[in-house]
Amino acid sequence: MFTTWLPWLLWGQLVPAEPEAPSAPLAGGVPSTPSARGGDMHRMDSVGVVLRPSKATAGPVDEQRIEWVLSQSLGLSRERLVFDAVDRARLAIADVVPLVDVEIVVQAQRAVDVAWAWFREGRLTDVEASLAEIFAALRAHPGVPGVPQVARDAHLIAARSAWTRGDGAAADLALRHAIALDPDAGISTVRFPPDFVARYVDVRSQVLSERSTWSMPSIPFDPAVEVEIDGHVLVGPVPNGEHFVVLRRLGAAPTATVWDRDHAITIEPPKETISMGPPASPGAAMAVCEVLRLGRLLIVEARAEQWGVQLFDCKDGFRRPWFWSLDEVTERLSNALERPTEAGTTTDLDAPWPTPEPKLAIANRDLREIAPEPDRPKPWYRRAWIWALVGTLIVAGAVTGIVLGTRASTRHVLEIPGSWTGER
Repeated sequence: MFTTWLPWLLWGQLVPAEPEAPSAPLAGGVPSTPSARGGDMHRMDSVGVVLRPSKATAGPVDEQRIEWVLSQSLGLSRERLVFDAVDRARLAIADVVPLVDVEIVVQAQRAVDVAWAWFREGRLTDVEASLAEIFAALRAHPGVPGVPQVARDAHLIAARSAWTRGDGAAADLALRHAIALDPDAGISTVRFPPDFVARYVDVRSQVLSERSTWSMPSIPFDPAVEVEIDGHVLVGPVPNGEHFVVLRRLGAAPTATVWDRDHAITIEPPKETISMGPPASPGAAMAVCEVLRLGRLLIVEARAEQWGVQLFDCKDGFRRPWFWSLDEVTERLSNALERPTEAGTTTDLDAPWPTPEPKLAIANRDLREIAPEPDRPKPWYRRAWIWALVGTLIVAGAVTGIVLGTRASTRHVLEIPGSWTGER
């Protein structure tokens, strides 16, 4: 007897998945996005950075300088030091999907693959019973990436099963549902028999010829909200049939529903949970931590002579800020994070900052009085014994010259027998 896939799907919900394990891709190669809503998803070695515009210093913030100083101070790689944390979180939360929802859709895709195998075995009754459960699971999770692709594949197997049973009307209806989800897509004779492909082409031509009757969901216009239908940004009317509508907004978790032309759409607009700028509450800071899976968040304000650095521990909340000079930031930040201050609030950096200690300025003439230089050995040409020796040599040379110059000339006559006399 047919064994449904729903029990082991629910068993997958009861057994928690490993937080760091990557989710399998859905149909069409669309990767799933794990959510930080379940379990401890924080990585304590990751630090987010939020630059707080200074109210005391005019001019733009030197972001590159701040990034360099923090990188050097903390000794973290670029992957573990997340700058522009709020902006990144606002982008990421618009695509966040709970992990349990992703797992259900992955199981639905596997169930479609099993249904194809049953179809090849001729188990048409089991195929149709399984498809009913697959469609129910997909309609319950319309915002998960890949749902429209899985639904299209399920409609194609439903059409193939009806075609095999000789029910042409049911086959055409299933083909219309599949084409409505992606009117530009076709099918190949590699996967389907030629007569079924020919029927798909005929039905698709009928759907395209009815373009004047296509419709759009009636959603109040909001320039901050992006409307996505069947995995694509809505740009115009869509074919009549069942569609998956998702509303996305920066800083807000998406909302989704299933819609068709015969029923008014019912969907809540996405509510912003992460606003622009530094976190204004512990809840907003925690949302940044959860979306980016951070362990700590630093709020930094740089002024001319001082830096204000406030820590938000993603488990323990805000701490009192530190106020340091640039040199002190480089020297103290890493150690200070290991010994955080007492609990703080989001408005601590708005309070008056402590006055920085003045730099010590001492004139050269006063420096010797406060801290005289130690005695240094004199150079050789400034030593007395060198000049005494030189003087002695000069006097000795002069006396010798005088003595030799004043001696009388003496002639010595040498008499030699013979014919000549020589003087010596």
